[in-house]
Amino acid sequence: MLQTLRNGTKSNLMRAFLMVLVVGFGMWGIGDIFRSSPNDEDAITVGDITITAQEVAVYFDQTRRYYYPNLNNNEAVSIGLMEQIIAEMAERALFDAEANRLGVTVTRDMAKDAIRRNPMFMDETGQFNPLLFRDILASRGMTENDLVASIGYAERRNQIIAAIASGAEYSPGLARSMAEWLAQKRVISYAELLIDPDKIDDPANDILSAWYADNAGMFDAPATRQIVAAVLSPDDFINEINITDDEVKNIYEERKDALSIPERRNFYQMVLADLDQANDALSRLESGEDFASVANDMLGDSEEDITFTNIARDDLPDDLANIVFAADANQVTAPAETSFGVYLFIVNDISPAEVPMFSDIKATLADEIRNEKAINMVYDSIQIFEASQDAGATLEEAAAEAGAKLLSIPALSKTGRDIDGEWLDGIASSTAFRSTAWQQNIGVPSMLITDENNTFFAIRVDSETDIRARQLDEVRAAAITTWKQEQAISTTRATAESLIAATDYQAAVADLDLELMTSPEFLQNGSGLDHEAASLMASASFAINIGDRTLVETGDNKMIVLKMDAIIDGDEESIGLRSEQMMAEFADHMATDSEAAIASGLQSIHSVTANPNAAIRLLVGSTN
Repeated sequence: MLQTLRNGTKSNLMRAFLMVLVVGFGMWGIGDIFRSSPNDEDAITVGDITITAQEVAVYFDQTRRYYYPNLNNNEAVSIGLMEQIIAEMAERALFDAEANRLGVTVTRDMAKDAIRRNPMFMDETGQFNPLLFRDILASRGMTENDLVASIGYAERRNQIIAAIASGAEYSPGLARSMAEWLAQKRVISYAELLIDPDKIDDPANDILSAWYADNAGMFDAPATRQIVAAVLSPDDFINEINITDDEVKNIYEERKDALSIPERRNFYQMVLADLDQANDALSRLESGEDFASVANDMLGDSEEDITFTNIARDDLPDDLANIVFAADANQVTAPAETSFGVYLFIVNDISPAEVPMFSDIKATLADEIRNEKAINMVYDSIQIFEASQDAGATLEEAAAEAGAKLLSIPALSKTGRDIDGEWLDGIASSTAFRSTAWQQNIGVPSMLITDENNTFFAIRVDSETDIRARQLDEVRAAAITTWKQEQAISTTRATAESLIAATDYQAAVADLDLELMTSPEFLQNGSGLDHEAASLMASASFAINIGDRTLVETGDNKMIVLKMDAIIDGDEESIGLRSEQMMAEFADHMATDSEAAIASGLQSIHSVTANPNAAIRLLVGSTN
């Protein structure tokens, strides 16, 4: 899980925010850092920086609660979470120690700017959302000061990495050369040749026999199992269920609130540092000043920063929702003190709740009720089936008693196909079903196993057949179909090669009664080329020169012969932009690859010791 977070989270803010826990293992062997600390109250010591056992224990417990809510502290320690916490926090301390040595600092304004620029805290419009920011902090048990400290660490670390990695430079000339290539466009003319096996006559017996002797392995029968299955699915009960209009009406009344579109509001908000500042802002607003102007003057917030639109009650924390949804339109609310600051709101617009008409949702609601009842019938039948099995009934007897559908599958391969390679449908296409069918002992009925969509199955494997070679007569039809397909491909390829070699390309295309099409300009990735084989065509086009022709085999029912007509250089703006992107990407890769190496090197400057047992002792006995 933590490794996934590290791979998936690219922003520096997120790395610090989540305290990803893996890099330490690459920097040090476990035994290298887990040496005793000079003070049993300290869990980590890096140079002059110490991290107490209490700090480690608190962060450990926060992490365990968020990522492993089903484990208690003892169980989380046993799977290695403490070792990962210690390793990551030691890495953090290393960079902090080096930042102190170098005098690297990060101001609160820099941290605030990093918060506003982080996509994690932006809404769907791409704007910083203070409510989202507040919710995310609360869900992770962090305060704004905690986050600012994490950002400070991230920014200081990045400055250190950038300073060291900056010596590795990527050639601007090479970047431009590659950008010029990527910005180029092509124009081609092309013709499509269909592969049509129906135009190929069936082979004579001797020809087919000779071909089959060389290709018999294609037609080997796979290993298969003969299966009997009992299936309980809502779909098998749903047609037995009748729903009256009165039932639907009663459910409608019961669920009316849940079915309704909730009231939504647009509002401005300010978050002030304390009550005195909030009262000053309120006084200015009551004297007639504009809300947005006061927010900008006192907090530096733009109108976008303070605007919230289409907000439902459930979108807000309860304490703020009670204020916003009790407020009258265009009236400033009284200051509301919270742990995150003092809030002022003014509601600009109110969209009332909408209750759907019964007639509009009657059919949909009836289907939902019918499906719910069918699911209940499945679970009732499960109890009957299992009780029958416990009493010694066969699979068939238990299925009959419980009303389960009984299926017979004569041949099921490990890939879900039959003996002829055709995909099986229904429950046999389920991964869980196939897996069970091939793990179950022959002759022993399984218990009921859950599948998707409240469907359950039990199986019995009656026999197994090993992979075997098949005689031509067993697969003659399939062999003829495959032979004709191969012949059609060979014939089409020969025709395509004759077009490539033709002296007069356009005339050769016309002689075959094919359409010669001209493409629009397109890039190397196929962008601009509206064709299902755009990527393959673009790749082939960028491998030839003007006037050259080549063949593209699409892998389906056609081949394409194309001719390069024009090469168009990219414009200077596109080339410049691509060059900058390539230089930035290289620098980013260099910094990422350098991080672990730099952290390892810092150990020669700052000694590192760790005492995880000090933190573990604080956690022993905690089970929630």
